[in-house]
Amino acid sequence: MRPVNISRSRMVGAYLVCALAVFGAPRAVHADYHAANPCTANPCAANPCAANPCAANPCAANPCAPAPAAELSDAQAAAIYEDIAAELRAGYAKSDHPVTTAYFKWKRYNKTPYVSATHGGRYVNNFANDTAKAYGRFEKAGVMPAGSIVVKDSFRVAPANPCAANPCAASGKAQPGPLFIMEKMQAGFSPETGDWRYTMIMPNGAVFGETKGRNADKVRFCAECHGGSEYDSLFFLPEEYR
Repeated sequence: MRPVNISRSRMVGAYLVCALAVFGAPRAVHADYHAANPCTANPCAANPCAANPCAANPCAANPCAPAPAAELSDAQAAAIYEDIAAELRAGYAKSDHPVTTAYFKWKRYNKTPYVSATHGGRYVNNFANDTAKAYGRFEKAGVMPAGSIVVKDSFRVAPANPCAANPCAASGKAQPGPLFIMEKMQAGFSPETGDWRYTMIMPNGAVFGETKGRNADKVRFCAECHGGSEYDSLFFLPEEYR
């Protein structure tokens, strides 16, 4: 019998056929891995991974947008104001407006801070200088004399932030608000505003606007709102806080 010559390639092919018969086809490990782990392709896609940091996030649309203010009890509001008052005054004083270093020495007409819907839903306090002492008669105050100054400082507290990793929100912390000033000027100063000068000072001391002054157009809404009052452009605090 003549010896059969088998080429190397035919021998390798025969070996593979035998291996397949004995061990079966090798598994597609890479493909199976991806099929078993739906988070692999895109960790930010909607998926069933419980620890997925990219899952639906209520702050995703705008993580720095202000959240609604937290609701406080009267005692909580009073305590927070006591803690934040010095910070408020220091910030306002950077404007160099003379009222910022004097208003907190004037009579305060509210027992505890209260929410003012017309001032951004912030907690506010009402102060008035001696010239404006008639303010204490509230709806019976009459027309205020020139030199009267009525002031509101303000703050808010952000509620707990549902986005734990959001660096833009000050969750649960007191946040300083603007200082709102109304000054009764001499007759003829500004007939369209009832001769009141409105000034808003931001917590960092920047003057947001002032009637017949810097950025006057930005405080026009103040005059328009107060102009709807029948009490010399004044609105008064809720009776329960007087």
